[in-house]
Amino acid sequence: MEIDFTITEEKIEADFKRIANDLLNNWILKVEDALYRITELEFYYRNIESHNDTYIHGHKLQKEKGKWYFHGSGIDLTFGNGESHGGILIRAICKINDKHEKYCYGPLNCILEIFSNLTSIYKPEMSFCLIPAIEGMFIVEKPICAPRVGLNPEKDPIMYAKHYRYLVMPKQKHADKTAIVEAMKNQNYPEAEINNIWG
Repeated sequence: MEIDFTITEEKIEADFKRIANDLLNNWILKVEDALYRITELEFYYRNIESHNDTYIHGHKLQKEKGKWYFHGSGIDLTFGNGESHGGILIRAICKINDKHEKYCYGPLNCILEIFSNLTSIYKPEMSFCLIPAIEGMFIVEKPICAPRVGLNPEKDPIMYAKHYRYLVMPKQKHADKTAIVEAMKNQNYPEAEINNIWG
């Protein structure tokens, strides 16, 4: 069982939503004995002809599919196709095999949390991968999409405004909640649902 990272140039945003829903609801990040649900992520994708996202790093690893890409801003799951660059930045995780459901927010904080589970520099075999979620491990939620965070709007106003951030567990910490609420209104979420989440 693997994630379908296929991107069809004619329906890029629909593919982002499909992949985000799969990652946020059907997969677990396993680091040794710790199990994490990914609760927020951002998509970065560049195809020069059809989707020139200037915010992507453009590293050669991002041309590959299903790799980990560590960088100065966090960690990506790559979904390139040999020609196009693709990276999914992990922005938040929740430890689900902990009675307190430890929630970790921010790309660099996620890396610190992930590596805190690696017990020894001398251990030759380590578990650090995605595994399928088991039904009932957590509540399946429709991901909310909103603009990405921490980007310079002057660099590319069109790509800056794209709703390429996806999140679940909205009552937990998420950056720029005002923009999330505005995005939900633009997507015709019922006002009662918005108020129930954000108050």
